[in-house]
Amino acid sequence: MELVHSHQQQQLHSSSPSISGPSLPLSHTSPLASTLSLRSKSHQFIVRSFSSPLKCSHCTSLMVGLTRQGVVCEVCGFACHITCKEKVPPLCPLPTDQSKLNESCRQPNELNSFDFFAAKRPLGIDPTRGIGTAYEGYVKVPKPGGVKKGWLRQFVVVCDFKLFLYDISAERNAQPSVAVSQVLDMRDEQFEVSSVRDSDVIHANKKDIPCIFRVRSFLVCLLIKN
Repeated sequence: MELVHSHQQQQLHSSSPSISGPSLPLSHTSPLASTLSLRSKSHQFIVRSFSSPLKCSHCTSLMVGLTRQGVVCEVCGFACHITCKEKVPPLCPLPTDQSKLNESCRQPNELNSFDFFAAKRPLGIDPTRGIGTAYEGYVKVPKPGGVKKGWLRQFVVVCDFKLFLYDISAERNAQPSVAVSQVLDMRDEQFEVSSVRDSDVIHANKKDIPCIFRVRSFLVCLLIKN
């Protein structure tokens, strides 16, 4: 099978007027107190089914399955695995500055009661646990009958050391199907990537050949164009 790849503190001020006697000066809430006040607002999670591939906002791994793949906060829209929900800090909505701060840390430490880092993490596989999404994008695979028949668009995700492929309808602005079309395990002993020759893809456009490479796994062989 051939596969063608295309690129694509907030500081709060509060006043406490005196009930009797002389007026008291305004008191300014510290950044730490402001953050702590946010912790009283917890996420309102409900189990949801998604119609297209979606990553967990906590661990960045795909939420696979056909139905009830994860949970979503009804207030801020934070989506994650059911198993990740208890690890998400009870900050709703998620502070923007904390999201940016946490995104600069590829492998954040475990959260404790005084950690205010957001749960959103950048794309990338955590080498210590082997989970996370490293890449997502669109590719093209040959129609039945080979390259000569043309190409079909697919959505690809490199996640948890696996390559996930999803079918996409030919309709305009169609979203990827939630059903996984094919999965390749990158930890397979037979997994390898190599370039191709003209004779390997005789029906491909010659200008595309330098960008095409072969991906092999157990019982599977794909040609990918970068």
